Amino acid sequence: MSLSDGLQTRHLVAETGGAVLRVPADLLDTPESNRFFAEMTAMGRVGVADDVGPMVASLLGEENRWLTAQRVEV
Repeated sequence: MSLSDGLQTRHLVAETGGAVLRVPADLLDTPESNRFFAEMTAMGRVGVADDVGPMVASLLGEENRWLTAQRVEV
């Protein structure tokens, strides 16, 4: 399972109000599901692990030492 599969699964759970869902990860990594999720984003595409790394590095940097208790969506 890739990182994006886990994020898509959590998104599905959030969208259904936390209802119990069991979705095989391979069902989430299809062109159809990627288009579905991409339409919900401002960037118009599904994020990948390489999108998250730079944000984490930035948050851990010295310039963000006073940033606390924030929700940052990537």
